[in-house]
Amino acid sequence: MIFLSDFTPISETKVRFKSIHYMPFDEIEGLNKTQEELEAEGILVESLPDINAPEGQRICGRFVNPQTKEVWYEYEPLPLTKEEQLQAQIDEISIAMAAILGGAE
Repeated sequence: MIFLSDFTPISETKVRFKSIHYMPFDEIEGLNKTQEELEAEGILVESLPDINAPEGQRICGRFVNPQTKEVWYEYEPLPLTKEEQLQAQIDEISIAMAAILGGAE
């Protein structure tokens, strides 16, 4: 079992979780609590889905449906690197210059 906790409610069927404990019942590394005690504080799930971030994206949130115990991730685009930001500015300036020069004829 995997223990999820530290929730931020989004809706009745969607809460963001921040904390994951992979061995909540382990004698040494566990939380020294019963299943009932843990379920009162968080959610126990059998497994977590693989992280399959699309290219150019990263995880922006980990979510669980408290009613079904379904876990999923949501993704957002990666921020542009400095080089990508500069290239975007160069492209915009080039387009603007072409419009100005093309309009002067």
